Amino acid sequence: MEKLIYFRMIYEYEKQHNVLQRIKEYIHGSNSSIIRDLCAGDVHLPSPFLLDELEWSLDIRDYKVKEIIYQLKIISREFYLSLIEFESGSYRKHFDSTSASFGRKMICALMELRICHTSNTQSMVDKLNVIFSKLSIFSSVYPNMFRGAYALFTGWACISGWSFCASLEIYNAAVSLLLPSIIGAITAMGAFTLEHQINVFEKLDITGKNLLAIRYREFVMRLKNSI
Repeated sequence: MEKLIYFRMIYEYEKQHNVLQRIKEYIHGSNSSIIRDLCAGDVHLPSPFLLDELEWSLDIRDYKVKEIIYQLKIISREFYLSLIEFESGSYRKHFDSTSASFGRKMICALMELRICHTSNTQSMVDKLNVIFSKLSIFSSVYPNMFRGAYALFTGWACISGWSFCASLEIYNAAVSLLLPSIIGAITAMGAFTLEHQINVFEKLDITGKNLLAIRYREFVMRLKNSI
């Protein structure tokens, strides 16, 4: 398939499904659900053509915002080219090892774009959203480091609880172990809940296969068949 035609067809699909408007709403601070939809494949990641239109439609004065959009265009091109550059019979493996990494980078870049574009907001809710978005970016790029960090934090919370008991001269073994255990359990549950709320570019079935590969393969095949 000729590449220009390929990207033009993706852009036409995006216009039919109003992807640009949904992303603009997200960038301006609303419609957070589109990130979840992008991660699950319910909405396709923006193409370079759509990102061009996004750049034209935004009132961009910040160099950082322009740089993020520029990088998004590059990653988007690599992502969509990777969907058609694979060996027959190895699409899912190719997607998981190549395309998915580009997808995660795009998700993180979109979240970073929103942070930079709305960085002048001063409300407490906005500040908390910025912190949570940065946690989302960190956990998406470094998932093992994120899990290790909250495991260490859980251990630190347990030790701190034990030290607190010791400072109060609580020498009963059951009581001195109960409080650190409760603190550690609450900390671990909170971190586990946070991780599940963070958006990751994948949609797994019960066998652990990434259904995004199948969705994007079907999408590309429809484009090929429509030529």
